[in-house]
Amino acid sequence: MGSTLRRGLQFFPLEALQPVVQPLMERMAGCFEQTGFASYLWIIGKVAGKFGPVAVGPGGEGLAGLLGGAFEKVTQVLASRLGERTAVEMPDGESCLRG
Repeated sequence: MGSTLRRGLQFFPLEALQPVVQPLMERMAGCFEQTGFASYLWIIGKVAGKFGPVAVGPGGEGLAGLLGGAFEKVTQVLASRLGERTAVEMPDGESCLRG
């Protein structure tokens, strides 16, 4: 799944991806909250890397809030999980997108 999303981020221009950024970030943050799998953090980082320059430009306030909100949510979840176990004890695989 991560490989497909990464390729989609590389292949499609920003304009084509903008309609799916919000649901994608919400889904990835939700999946991370549900599973704790680092692959969801990785995808959020890739989306932020692609859309970051637009978010800091004129008119990018909404996008900046979306990206910041996703990072804030996963940071809170990660901090909570790190209180329960160490980073090496956290799983990396599987997906909450099945079904």
